[in-house]
Amino acid sequence: KKNPFIPTSLAMIDEQDQTPHVIYQKKDFTFWHKADTSFHKPTAINFLAIRFDHAADTAKHSVLNHLWTRTVNDSISESTYEPYIAGLGYSLYPHLNGISFNTTGYADKQGDYLIWLVDQLFLFRPTQQDFLRIKAQLKQDLDNQKSRQAYQGANMALSSLITKNNFTTKELLDALKNSTIGDLQNFIKDAKSHFEVVGYTTGDTSKKDALKLATT
Repeated sequence: KKNPFIPTSLAMIDEQDQTPHVIYQKKDFTFWHKADTSFHKPTAINFLAIRFDHAADTAKHSVLNHLWTRTVNDSISESTYEPYIAGLGYSLYPHLNGISFNTTGYADKQGDYLIWLVDQLFLFRPTQQDFLRIKAQLKQDLDNQKSRQAYQGANMALSSLITKNNFTTKELLDALKNSTIGDLQNFIKDAKSHFEVVGYTTGDTSKKDALKLATT
């Protein structure tokens, strides 16, 4: 079948902004834009942050946030092949304030890709099998941190002391051990119940197209 993410236009826009500016705003939603063709390529970058209060206020919530993004990434890995072939990349990652999407590549269909990714996030329902597999992977990654070089361990220890809501590997492992799929389901439900969105698009994308993406 036809790949819907292959760009149909590689024409450059005739716009150039010096700084980003807000083009759309309402309650709990702000969208920024900066037209930038200085690299003379028909490409763009999109960021979309979904912020919620309990993203990493405890070690347990931090672990659940990582499990959520990992299980979503795992569930859509095959479906992102077509966009990849069409020159589009993405990342979905957790952070202290919530989770964020980042998309890169050709500008023409990138907005469609971001909308599709957001749909996948909100339609996602973790299964017990998925949860156990991703939980085991996260445990392995945390266990591997124990064998890191001494200076890396010192840096992480310092970070956990001076950064708010930054937990030690042991705290995260203890929280992960006691995490269940029910915990993850409740975490996702709470996150979806109230959140704030901040978006930003820059590159070979017009104000008109950016506003259309923000409105969608």
